[in-house]
Amino acid sequence: MRLPRLAAAIVVFASLSAHAADCQTLLKQHLATDLALASDAFDQDDHQGWRPLEDAGCEAEAATLIAAYAAQQAHPHPVLAWHRAQMLARSGQTAEAIAATRQTLRPPHSDDDSGFDWNDYATATIAFLQGDKPALQASRALLAGATANSEFNLPNLKAVDRLERCFGKPYKVAYDCPATP
Repeated sequence: MRLPRLAAAIVVFASLSAHAADCQTLLKQHLATDLALASDAFDQDDHQGWRPLEDAGCEAEAATLIAAYAAQQAHPHPVLAWHRAQMLARSGQTAEAIAATRQTLRPPHSDDDSGFDWNDYATATIAFLQGDKPALQASRALLAGATANSEFNLPNLKAVDRLERCFGKPYKVAYDCPATP
C-alpha cells in the first residue's frame, strides 16, 4: 500500500517540478521579447506581456515580469503595480502582495472627479489578505457607498463581494469565487 502512495507522490512532485521549469522558461521568453512592448500591449494584450504567464498558472513569474517591465519605464502606469500585487497574491506570496497593494494606495483626497474610489478597493483587498473580515466588510461598505456616486466602482465592488463570499480561501480562489461558494 505504501508503494502506490510513494509513486503518486513522485508523480505529483515531477509534475510540479515540470510546471516550475515551464514557468521559468516562459519567464525567460517573455523577458527576452516583451520588455520593449508599449504599455497597453504589455498590460492588456492576452497574447503578450504578463497575461500569458498568468494564463499558464505562472503567477509568481508574471509578478517578476511586471516588476522588470515597470523598472524599465520612466513613468510606469500605476495599474502595473496593482497587477503585480494581484499576481503575488494569486501565487500565495501574501506578505509581498500586501506590501505591493499598500504601494498602490493614493494620497487622501486625490481621487479624480469621476468618483472612482481606489483606496477602499485596495484596503478591502489588504484586509482579505490579512484575514481581517471586519476590515474587509468596512472597506466594502465604503466602496458600496462610492458605487452609488459612480458606476466606475461597480467592478471593484463585485470583486470585493467575491472576496467576502469566499473569505478564508486563497486569493486565487476567492477572486474568482462563484455566486454560490
